Amino acid sequence: QKNKIAVQGFETMQFPDSFFDCVVGNVPFGNYKVPDKRYDRHNFLIHDYFIAKSLDLVRPGGVVAVVTSSGTMDKKDSSVREYLANRADLVGAIRLPNNAFQRNANTGVVADILFLQKRERMVDIESEWVHLATDSNGIQMNSYFIDHPDMILGEMKMVSGPFGPTPTCEQIGR
Repeated sequence: QKNKIAVQGFETMQFPDSFFDCVVGNVPFGNYKVPDKRYDRHNFLIHDYFIAKSLDLVRPGGVVAVVTSSGTMDKKDSSVREYLANRADLVGAIRLPNNAFQRNANTGVVADILFLQKRERMVDIESEWVHLATDSNGIQMNSYFIDHPDMILGEMKMVSGPFGPTPTCEQIGR
């Protein structure tokens, strides 16, 4: 009864940094940016913006657990992952098959669940999960998933996409 519910855009929320113990969310996916002066210089797409802002909102040692598109972990430009790795440890990640949200959201996108733990202070380190690598089938993806294939809940395959061959994660036995 004492909770305050605000129906507004995440970019307009006015919480101080290090306010929450954890953030759990299914961030919006999209190929567009959210206007927020604090983050504009990073050119984050909406899903990456939500993760970056969530990390700022948790206290050091706090955890951010989000469902995001595989673009966060697999895009060729590693700047978002570098930003995140400088601020948090990747505790783990789970890759979901492209039909995981088919029934509920009518979308066939490969999604990842990321677990990030905020560092005490920002550091400039080269985390392995910032980089892409190629698996034994010639599929380029985040090195975390190549090093932890048991965290892929499906089978990585190349399929025909609108811009040529595209990697996807298909449900096993499909």
